[in-house]
Amino acid sequence: MNGAARAAARLARADPAVAGLGTLLDPHLLSEALGAEVRLTRLRYKAGTSIVAAVESDEGPRWVAAYDGPDKAGKALRHGGGVRPVDSIAHAVTGPALSDRALARAVRSVENRSAGLVHRAAVLRYNPHRRLVLDAGAHGIVKLTQHPVDRVLALHRHLFDRGVAVLEPRGLGSRAWSAPRWGIGDLSEFPSTDSAERAGAVLASLHGVGAAPGLVMASAAAEAAAAAAAVGGVLPELAERASALVACAPVTGRATVVHGDFSADQVLVGDGVRVIDLDRCGGGDPMRDLASFTADELLRTGRRVLSDALVAGYRGAQGVVDGDALRRWLPVCVLLRAIEPFRRGDPEWPARVHAAVALAEETAP
Repeated sequence: MNGAARAAARLARADPAVAGLGTLLDPHLLSEALGAEVRLTRLRYKAGTSIVAAVESDEGPRWVAAYDGPDKAGKALRHGGGVRPVDSIAHAVTGPALSDRALARAVRSVENRSAGLVHRAAVLRYNPHRRLVLDAGAHGIVKLTQHPVDRVLALHRHLFDRGVAVLEPRGLGSRAWSAPRWGIGDLSEFPSTDSAERAGAVLASLHGVGAAPGLVMASAAAEAAAAAAAVGGVLPELAERASALVACAPVTGRATVVHGDFSADQVLVGDGVRVIDLDRCGGGDPMRDLASFTADELLRTGRRVLSDALVAGYRGAQGVVDGDALRRWLPVCVLLRAIEPFRRGDPEWPARVHAAVALAEETAP
């Protein structure tokens, strides 16, 4: 039994309310339960309540959910759309991505405008019970979400109209929107210091935009505390170390529009660059975005090559870098990403979460 399997078994013993927890955390056991080989791509776990997984299989992207009782499983089954029980797991159901009940209103909103578009499109990314990103050919990239998109669309439009290099959005009903396909890929796929410098300039222009509609201020301490709790929830041996890192969270002073989840894969490259995925865009310290980009690069590569270029481009576009705030944000941003290997179903997730917490400690001022 490898480290991930041992950690999954330990977590299942600690949370007997969700009978299928151990199975959904182990791709081999889950494949046996579903009767087909599957690969985990995304996990959503709520202790004592549920675990939901997105999986890839020969049938395409699917979701599998195990609950603490029959009610939610029954609702999913009544929703239909190819949903079926998983007979070997109590209170568990599975279905194709388009049968996700949390996204049903979004699917309807798109189909009412363009019948068949959703079913013809290719799935690019799927976060079960949250969002689905599709390549819809001539219709561009379509994003369907659980929540209304009015605020996100307004923010996109506000930035686009002020010359920030983001994609022009188009609403597709209350819970879906589209944007044109652009570029050759993202900065993590095509790393380039020139593109990173351009991204820094775009980030400076985003931070320089005035008050935006629906701007919500984020609390660094609250986000860090939630991230620490998530780490301790899946690896209890890390709970104390993760909680200690919350003290690094800076008190937000200067506030601007911030991306909120900035990283190399949020930058499309081509003839210039475009910043994408503004779902977490809000108000906050601009140093958070610079630290977020650096945290992602350190966790992926152990280097700061693109991050240094990003900061250079940011400064070159008259962006003001607060070195002290940036140093305080860095361990917090590493902590915010520490749980991602678990959520991605990484086969080595315990070791990677341990490594992320250790990196956050190393970068703490």
